[in-house]
Amino acid sequence: MKTGLRTFLMAFALLAAPVANATEKSFAQWLVELRQEAKSQGISDRILDAALGNAAPIKRVIELDRRQPEFTMSFEEYLGKIASPTRARIAAKKLVEHDKILTEISKKYGVQKRYIVTF
Repeated sequence: MKTGLRTFLMAFALLAAPVANATEKSFAQWLVELRQEAKSQGISDRILDAALGNAAPIKRVIELDRRQPEFTMSFEEYLGKIASPTRARIAAKKLVEHDKILTEISKKYGVQKRYIVTF
C-alpha cells in the first residue's frame, strides 16, 4: 500500500473526527459514511481496513478542540482578538504574493483562496 495514501486517509480521519459528535454511535455512523465516500472514489476495502480499522474518537482531542477560541468566544470577541486588521492586511498581502500556487490549490481542492490564507 502506498504510504502517502495511508497517511492521507489516517490524517483525514483524525482531522475530521472532531466534526462528528462525541458519542460512539455518531462516530460509527460518520465512519460508515466516510468509508462509503472513499469506496465511491475507488479506494479499496483493503486500504480502508488498514487505514481505518482501529479508528476511534480520542476524547481528549475532542475536549481540547471544543476549548478553541472559535467555540468559546462570542463573535464580537473573536473578531476583536483573532480577526484583527493586522491579520487582514497580512492575509491580503499573502493572497497577492502567492496567487499562482493558491489558484492551483483552490482549483484542486475546491477551497477558495481567501479561506486558505485566513489560517
